[in-house]
Amino acid sequence: MRHFSRGRSSSTRPPQNLPLSSPSLLYSKRLTRQPWSEQLRLMALANLARDLRTPIQVLLGYLDALKDQLPKLPAGSSRMLERMNANACELARVVENIMEFAQDEPHREGNGADEVATLELLDEVMPLIESVNQDKRLRLAFDLDEAPAVIYARHRELRLILANLAVNAVRFTPSGSVTISIRRSGKPANPQVTIEVSDTGPGITPELRDQIFKPFAQFPSGRSGHYRGLGLGLTVVQRCVASLKGKLEVHSTPGQGSRFTVRFPVHRHGAAHRGS
Repeated sequence: MRHFSRGRSSSTRPPQNLPLSSPSLLYSKRLTRQPWSEQLRLMALANLARDLRTPIQVLLGYLDALKDQLPKLPAGSSRMLERMNANACELARVVENIMEFAQDEPHREGNGADEVATLELLDEVMPLIESVNQDKRLRLAFDLDEAPAVIYARHRELRLILANLAVNAVRFTPSGSVTISIRRSGKPANPQVTIEVSDTGPGITPELRDQIFKPFAQFPSGRSGHYRGLGLGLTVVQRCVASLKGKLEVHSTPGQGSRFTVRFPVHRHGAAHRGS
């Protein structure tokens, strides 16, 4: 194990003169019960995410280029640059969650598989994790002793699952540690991979356990009690797990932390089980 310190309307017509970006259209419970309003809401979210994605990626590119200058910058400027990068990474994750949430279910499902290197997958999500952990300095542990070198599954879903589970764990853990485990599982004839994220946070009460997967559900995080994020992370995780034909389990005891476990089948006749 490696450690790092760092009322329903009878009309089926949409209301007139209501802009697609109107919060009333995007979030009204009354309107979203109708098929037309759901389609418009998803269309607005998808368009918003697409418009935001490119400038955010450009910003991240410039910030990445500036990292080489960190040793030459004054301490105050260096901290400012790190803070900018952390917020840009978080915004990029939110935009990707919106795009995934706005996808049509039939488009999301499929049988294709990518060849995803496990360590490269972790490298991709580490900037997101570190951006949330910047002020907390939780201990991050990685249990990869039984991890496959390569995972044969869809790359986008794997990244979204791991990123959202890890970011949530850090966000809702005031102190202590977060552990990420990736390992082979299943039988040789039906190989699987298990991704597990556990934390030493406050845990989840039984009455909230079914609520956390609802879209736009928000709960206070950490000691501050502030509501953070858009409330789509676990909804996206649940959908991605389903698209991989996997299973998602939550184990939590109030006051003793939480553990989210994802198991899914891998492709190419168990190739993910060969060597590591």
